[in-house]
Amino acid sequence: MNKKTILKVIAYEVVGMAALAALVVLYLFISSWVRYLAPTWASLFVAQYAHIQAGEKIPFPDDTLFTRSTPLERWTQQTNSEWLADYTRLIIPFFAYEELVSRPWYPVAVLFIPESGARSFHIGGTNHLAQGVITLNERYILDKKWDDQRDVLSVLIHELIHSQGGNFTFVLGLGPEEFEANTTTATVEVLAAMCNYGDQLACKAFWYEVESLARTRLMMQFKDLGFNDDVYQRVADFLWRDDTQEASARKARRYWANNQDEYWYIIRAYQANPYFLFVKGLGGGKLDTGNWATEPEGRRHVLGTPFDDSLDLIPDWIERLIALSAKGKK
Repeated sequence: MNKKTILKVIAYEVVGMAALAALVVLYLFISSWVRYLAPTWASLFVAQYAHIQAGEKIPFPDDTLFTRSTPLERWTQQTNSEWLADYTRLIIPFFAYEELVSRPWYPVAVLFIPESGARSFHIGGTNHLAQGVITLNERYILDKKWDDQRDVLSVLIHELIHSQGGNFTFVLGLGPEEFEANTTTATVEVLAAMCNYGDQLACKAFWYEVESLARTRLMMQFKDLGFNDDVYQRVADFLWRDDTQEASARKARRYWANNQDEYWYIIRAYQANPYFLFVKGLGGGKLDTGNWATEPEGRRHVLGTPFDDSLDLIPDWIERLIALSAKGKK
């Protein structure tokens, strides 16, 4: 073998090794993209799609009956808002229809009340289980930033679900992050059921909740990728917030900077953990309600809530993106 041939062989080997190295790098790049970036893009797309479907906020009409401290009575239930009383009666039967509980429980009273201190700015509703009373923040009526019927309907359903016991409230071995996540996830399915039954406000509220879950998933993915929180905030400002909402979000971040433990508890319990329960439900799993039902022949079983109504509302290609967005670190 002459020198020229040897040089050619060496050149071919060098080129071959370089090509192999390039293929390895390309494979690693694609693998990294699929593993990290594709789920992130999926979350972004789902959030944007849901945002469009949810539409603009829906304020209460100016003539909404709200009696402040003077209670009304509707079917023996105390209230200071006919909107709350009427929707409570519409919501409760869905809990049996969606297999959350076999015999739903009605609250003694459902009221808008003023919250005191910092609670006024970040607590939407409270279930006073011992008294059988549900209260919602009066800001939903008085504060233009809060005035959105989609949010109020979601919060009302959430608090009513807490009242149904099982894995939706304090039970042995179940922490607050778990039962709050169960309740949030069940709320999404109840909204879907109400939507499929013809309630147009519930349709908007359903997508409003899906948007919130997807946006939180996106925020957590940005955090896992090592991005500063400002990156997510700028995306949210550009895509989903108006000027007033931007200013409000900045103010809220300044408050939560000194309350990080509570902040991350809220994120995990109400949005991050429910997202994965929701994805599991869309994949065919049932939400373990912890509530028992007795069949006619006497056999007892634990109820599981299927997510058939959510599946009916979500297009197949969006469902696949939701599944993709859940891949990776929880």
